[in-house]
Amino acid sequence: MAKDSDSSSVKSGAPKDWTTKLPMVDLETSIKVITDIREKAIETASGKEMAQKLGYASATSTPFYRRMVAARLFGLMEGSALTPAAIDYIKPHVEGTKAVVLLAAVNAIPAYRELINKYAGKKLNVGLVANSIEKENNLTATCATVCAKAFESSLAFAGLIAGDGSVQAAQDATQATPSDSAISAPPAPAKPAESPKPSKNGAATPDTQEQSLFLDKDKERSFTFTGPLEISRTEFDRICRWLEFTMIIAEANGGEEGSMKK
Repeated sequence: MAKDSDSSSVKSGAPKDWTTKLPMVDLETSIKVITDIREKAIETASGKEMAQKLGYASATSTPFYRRMVAARLFGLMEGSALTPAAIDYIKPHVEGTKAVVLLAAVNAIPAYRELINKYAGKKLNVGLVANSIEKENNLTATCATVCAKAFESSLAFAGLIAGDGSVQAAQDATQATPSDSAISAPPAPAKPAESPKPSKNGAATPDTQEQSLFLDKDKERSFTFTGPLEISRTEFDRICRWLEFTMIIAEANGGEEGSMKK
């Protein structure tokens, strides 16, 4: 299903105090979230129910929203479901699996990979990282600092910060961890499992349909999907729940609902 054509990466207007391109909570927090979801068996719950089961006021509360976004960015969740990588971390079957999942989670975020390459072998300066994030993503200084601190904490949790405070490349980190000696190369970024596509290019086939809805009167923003000609009520309800978790619901003034509500 295609996303809104209006990209959040467009650098225009006033700096934002939120972002969905970088985690605003760290990897350790995201691991705790997916572990709680698994233990409470709430993967199929609605957003509202999941938030309440995890101890949050609503699905649009800032802490819950940021945790869901971060878990998806780290490749630990797809919609409301845990990915195979997340399940492997919670219940590993091979020695070293947890380390592999953590490294893959960090590498799943392009901006993280760029920062790791930039600071490899150097001590991490959170202030400089925040300045870079602020400039590259048109964010407020406060938001960029939150993202920079989450980046530092995530690297530390994944074992990518040495004792002297310098950043290690993924290869260096695996070699420095005796219990994970079976890992010989940096893992590829975790990718959520994909559903079978109607055709190679995603276009509609005789058994599917493609529909578009214009979201503004100038017809510059649209929402497009390709799917079966018919779906069951159960499938429809599942799609609605998936949209609730996947789409960014904005207020009328252009702000992010999830990050604005407490």
